[in-house]
Formats: sequence, C-alpha cells, structure tokens
Amino acid sequence: MFKERAYEIPLLRHVLSVGGEATIGVSGVSMEPTLVAGDTIRVVKGDYKPGDILVFPYKYGELLVHRYVGKQSGRILCKGDNAFRLEDIEPEAVLGKVVSLVCENIQIDIPPLSEELITMSWEIGKLFRRNRYDVAKTSEEPLFTEFRDSLVQYSAFRGH
Repeated sequence: MFKERAYEIPLLRHVLSVGGEATIGVSGVSMEPTLVAGDTIRVVKGDYKPGDILVFPYKYGELLVHRYVGKQSGRILCKGDNAFRLEDIEPEAVLGKVVSLVCENIQIDIPPLSEELITMSWEIGKLFRRNRYDVAKTSEEPLFTEFRDSLVQYSAFRGH
C-alpha cells in the first residue's frame, strides 16, 4: 500500500492516460514475495487481464497494488499475493498495471502468473470469507500452503 498526497492520484491518472509511465516505491507486505518493500515499480496504462498487477486508489487517498484475479458482475476482483481479502473495484478506477520492478538497481520484467495460480488466489479469497475472515484458519488450509509455496517458486524471477 502506498500513501499518496491527495493531488498525486489525479496527476498519476493523467500521466498514465496520455501514454506516459510512472515509477512508484513499494511499501507494505501484501504483494510479497512478488513485490517487497523498497522495490520501485514501473506502471503503465493498458489493457488489463487476470494475472496483471494493478494500481488503483484505495481508502483515504492511498494507492493499492494488487493482482487482478477475476471479474464478477462487471467489477474487477483483486487480491494481494500475500493477502487474503478480495477487493472489488470498478474497471474505471484502475490507474495502470505494473510491468517491471527495480530491485538492487536492476530492472526486472514481471513474468505472467499461471492461470492455475490466479485461480488459486481467487479461491483463497473466497475461502477466507467462508472462514469468516479468520487469517489463522485460512493460513492452515492446504490450498493456501500450496499457493504460498508456488509463489515462492514464481518469485525466483527476482534473482534471489
């Protein structure tokens, strides 16, 4: 999550809408191990599909960077790779998508996430709801363990 000043979101929206790109610093843990605090991400406007990492305004003038995991009733469902809750947003709210990151001064393109992992992420969000938003209980589910292990393998693109 990124706390931005009120004027920065409209400025970011404008820059991206005219074909520009923006770089944003990462804070928080919701996208670990794909993105970690201290990374810088490159954001562009474009067509969005499940698996993309989207940037959109969130509560109180913050930006949220979460993965697009599906669509329901015309709304985009997003979830952090290291989060449980599904966020549903209007497609118009999306500012852009993350295409690369800079880690230790090296630019790294973010590879696509497999359809299987996208589906697993969405299912974890639904499981979290069925578990009455109990993080501990959801963390013990075999689906979560398999997803987390697969994400660690996926994040090997970071070179660590």
